[in-house]
Amino acid sequence: MMIASSRFSKPCLVEVQVEGINLNMEIDCGAAVTVISLETYRKYFKNIEATICSSRLVVVNGQQLKIFGDVFANNVQHQVTLIILDCSRSFVPLFGRNWLDAFYPSWRSTFGNVISINTLKKTERNLEQKHALGFEADLVLREERPIFRKAYDVPFKLREKVIEHLDSLEKQNVISPIQAQL
Repeated sequence: MMIASSRFSKPCLVEVQVEGINLNMEIDCGAAVTVISLETYRKYFKNIEATICSSRLVVVNGQQLKIFGDVFANNVQHQVTLIILDCSRSFVPLFGRNWLDAFYPSWRSTFGNVISINTLKKTERNLEQKHALGFEADLVLREERPIFRKAYDVPFKLREKVIEHLDSLEKQNVISPIQAQL
């Protein structure tokens, strides 16, 4: 059975009515808490005062998220926290595990069954294909000078191994150190 990769990219959305506003929120069992952007908060809920949030949130690479504050979300049965992230752009609000536990209490039992995968095999790809079918493009370079950008953050746990690997590549003359030109 072959599953199209586009199926994996479609988010699972749930409509949540908050203070009379219908929000489409993405179900994210990888998020410990439910979050909205500061832009969404200011657009719909600016009349509700946010409190200072003592939580500390980090993403997978270890980068800490900037938290604006939080508010309590109440309905008849539950009181849950909604965290407001102070970020440079808006995003689809994330319906995290704290809300999943409150509003869908049996969601974790779905994953209690043992899954059996009998066979793994190499994915078949046409490695000879060097262009997109039906398209042609020209690549025009403006300068021959390298463009310098801020390096990506390496997770703290991997930094030692990355440094060792870079030193190894330098000794093999695969890479060489340069001075950034600002």
